[in-house]
Amino acid sequence: MAESKKTGRKKGKKDFKSSTESKDDNEDLSSDSDVSDPEEKDQEVAVGHIGSRVGTAAVTINREEYIQAYRDLTFDRNQLQMKNNILHRRLAEYYSCTVERFLTLQRRKSEQSSALCLRYIRVRNAVVELEAIVRKLEMLGPGLYVAHYEQLSIDRQNFMTKIEEHEDELIKNRVKCTEHNQILAHIREKMNHTDEVIDTTECDLGDAEIEFLRAREDLAQVKSHRDRLRWSLEAERMKAGLLTRKDLLRDFQNATDEIGQLRQKKELLEAQIAKTTDELREARRRMQLHRGTNHETYNNDS
Repeated sequence: MAESKKTGRKKGKKDFKSSTESKDDNEDLSSDSDVSDPEEKDQEVAVGHIGSRVGTAAVTINREEYIQAYRDLTFDRNQLQMKNNILHRRLAEYYSCTVERFLTLQRRKSEQSSALCLRYIRVRNAVVELEAIVRKLEMLGPGLYVAHYEQLSIDRQNFMTKIEEHEDELIKNRVKCTEHNQILAHIREKMNHTDEVIDTTECDLGDAEIEFLRAREDLAQVKSHRDRLRWSLEAERMKAGLLTRKDLLRDFQNATDEIGQLRQKKELLEAQIAKTTDELREARRRMQLHRGTNHETYNNDS
């Protein structure tokens, strides 16, 4: 297969080269014809268009330069084509090797897959046989299976655990009952003690009520005696007059004190007045004496 592919590729490359050479020749001829008649083409294109009678400048092209440039380009293209062909040839060898390697790998994988399929079929048949044997072993009798027995044993174990849990709860409840009974006995003792205390307090309450009644009677007597004393004090106050009223006594005392002070001030003023009158009399007497002496001296002078 690889040799046939190589030969086919070589034939294709030869055909491609011949076609490229023929195309190059045709292009040379066409380029010659194009360069030789540019004025004729311009005249043909210009016919039937607007401005056909307007004069145009002729385009001058150097034929040798144009041909040389075309040959350079064709040479470069041929060089690139040769490089491409060489690369294709080398890649073809590489691709043929890779294809052979892939085919060998595919063959091995197919052999492995067929072996695995056979192994899977054998294992599946063995599993079916073992399942049939297990089903026969699981059958204890008509309508009885090992799974039912296992389920019953599991249920029995669960019930046993539940019974143990209930027994633990019963033990806890018994302990709680004994504790509650002790608490109730203690409460009964407290109730008996409180009943005794209530009886004693009721007796004390009766005694206190009797004492309260007596105290009320004594209070009534004391109130009546107080009223009598109040009335007698009121009568004595009416008899005493100002002596029983402190504000009036205070005013009277203040008035008497003020009167004494005014009397003392009056005596001082009277003494001052007497002194001033004596001084006035003495001054008048001196003035009279002075006038008499002055009159006598005046008479003597006259």
